[in-house]
Amino acid sequence: MKALICGAGGTSRELLRRLGEHWEVTLVDKDQEEVDRCRELFPGMAGALVGDPSSPVVLDEADIASTTYILAMTEDDRVNLAIARHAVERRVPHILALVHSVDSLPAFRDLGVQAVMANRLLSQHIANYLQDPRITVTPVAAGQANVYEVNASHYFRIVGKRTLGQVTTFDFVLLLIISETTQQALIGVDFSIVNCMLLIATLATIDIALSLLARRYPRVARLTEGAPLIIVENGKPLRERMRREQVNEDDILHAARATQGLESMDQIKHAVLERNGGISVIPREREQ
Repeated sequence: MKALICGAGGTSRELLRRLGEHWEVTLVDKDQEEVDRCRELFPGMAGALVGDPSSPVVLDEADIASTTYILAMTEDDRVNLAIARHAVERRVPHILALVHSVDSLPAFRDLGVQAVMANRLLSQHIANYLQDPRITVTPVAAGQANVYEVNASHYFRIVGKRTLGQVTTFDFVLLLIISETTQQALIGVDFSIVNCMLLIATLATIDIALSLLARRYPRVARLTEGAPLIIVENGKPLRERMRREQVNEDDILHAARATQGLESMDQIKHAVLERNGGISVIPREREQ
């Protein structure tokens, strides 16, 4: 992939480091020292040109017509806008410009280029960190959306440890509800996650309360977690129960082979559909 980077500042150097040798990158900047510094740090660059990146002559010399990506990364919005305009004229497929002032943003949008507000992304990242350092927020689509990364072990440490196979239907529905409560934090204009965390804490409290009630009152346990159900008795499938629970003989025989090494229904004394959806198999006593 070919890319033309205009501007040799810190952001461009970090970008060059990340792109590595898999990209054919040409760098343009009017500062001789900055260009020489990038040459030393990144000898694998396809080219480095000293000149005004806002000049169409310089951009043509850098072979803008054959590039796939052009990145206007200078510290001057007027220079970046001039670069973007020339790239549009040259029909460069992908154009991205770094924008420093919000007043300049409409001009870039009118051109139809991808504009990134550097100060907005940085301030948003700091604000999210100040709200809760345990949550990592990664902006995507030039800051138009966020990816929130939360350590789920904190939640399970509060509500109790269960393996994935032991998660009940109520737990599964609870996780779906929690994901829905994060919607406002994900798309809200203020990017606040305080209400989201309060809702999650409330739901976790309900889960803990129901777990304690289920431990003390069997009826509550049957209501929230269900109860084990015998689906094979003395080698005979209880087909009405199997139909109601949408279990077939293949499911039972698979569990019998996997857990007990059994091959037929006749070898099964009891098969039990557990609360977590797994099938437990009790074999018949072998004749001596």
